[in-house]
Amino acid sequence: VQLAAARVEIQKMAAQTEQLAERATELKAFLTDPKQNKIQSELNKALYGGDGTTTKPTVGVSTGEQTNDDSYCRTTNAAKSITGDFLCLCGESTAGTKECSQYYTPTRTDGNAAIDKDWGDLKASCGETDLGQPTAEGIRAAIATWKTALKLKNSGSEIKAFLGKSTAGDGTDCNGQATKTCIVYDDYFKKTGGKKLSSLPWLAALNEAAKHLRAAENKEQVLRATVAQMEAIEKTVEETYKRAATGQLVDEQPSKTQRQNTASQQAANPGVECGSITEKPKCVDNCEWKGEEKTGKCEVNTTKVAEQATQPGKDGATETGETKTTDKCGQAKNPEECAAVKGDIPKDKKSVCGWIEGKCQDYSFLVNKKLALRVAAAFVSLIF
Repeated sequence: VQLAAARVEIQKMAAQTEQLAERATELKAFLTDPKQNKIQSELNKALYGGDGTTTKPTVGVSTGEQTNDDSYCRTTNAAKSITGDFLCLCGESTAGTKECSQYYTPTRTDGNAAIDKDWGDLKASCGETDLGQPTAEGIRAAIATWKTALKLKNSGSEIKAFLGKSTAGDGTDCNGQATKTCIVYDDYFKKTGGKKLSSLPWLAALNEAAKHLRAAENKEQVLRATVAQMEAIEKTVEETYKRAATGQLVDEQPSKTQRQNTASQQAANPGVECGSITEKPKCVDNCEWKGEEKTGKCEVNTTKVAEQATQPGKDGATETGETKTTDKCGQAKNPEECAAVKGDIPKDKKSVCGWIEGKCQDYSFLVNKKLALRVAAAFVSLIF
């Protein structure tokens, strides 16, 4: 009884764990595979422009074509990437006023291809920084700061929008020279015929990165909850195995003492069992017919019941005539007792227990233990 109950419970939990492990594996793959979560791709796209595969500033991808800073920073080629915008804000080689840092000296002239070196020098001028992991909240906060820093100026019926220093005061002179180190966003603030601000290349990429980060954060929470479920199941399997091994999982059939008490109750109460029989031919075993065949009644044969209860045993039999058995394999002291253990015999086995490695072991518990190991294996494979 204990073995069958344990097997059913552990099989259910093993199946549940396999489903959870499958779900957890999918979640883990999403979180660790850049091709699935697309976070790094969108961050690269925002920082360097292009399709997200570029990992350094490139002329024509991160900025406008290689002509001059007017193309980089002021015409329709502007605002392709964050690096491109920074290079506009910090100026080119003729901007001797060191707009961004006293430790940064730009080397490019009129939009030459030195932007990779300039970007490296600009980052180095910031000193050591403790970069944390990107978050959706951090990205949105940075976007809000950028919007606050934008300078907007009415120009007739239109709005001029720029960031940085402009001698003209409206961004029309952003050419990278001293006091003209700025980046223009006019196209995204036009009242008619303009572009949506959300379509600004690096801003759109940042918003996508924030969206993917939020999705990843949600999936991470689901993964943690799934792992917690698997941990709980693993503990339950172990507890089920222990309770079954000690006979505490389910209530078993009445014990020998209970059966003897029942026999005594039957002797004291003739109406129990035997009393329900109304035909003499059916009044057998521990019952006897008293009286005429048609008018008599079936009663407990108290003499026979008493004899069976005190009958001496043979070949290891007990005082009640039963073969010596034990409810648990571990209590058997020799192969004979091991073979006599009562219970549900597993498929393809001749007995409940087997004499294995010098001791009596339960075949069914070995099966259940393998099921428990399946649960543990699924959990461990996910974690590691």
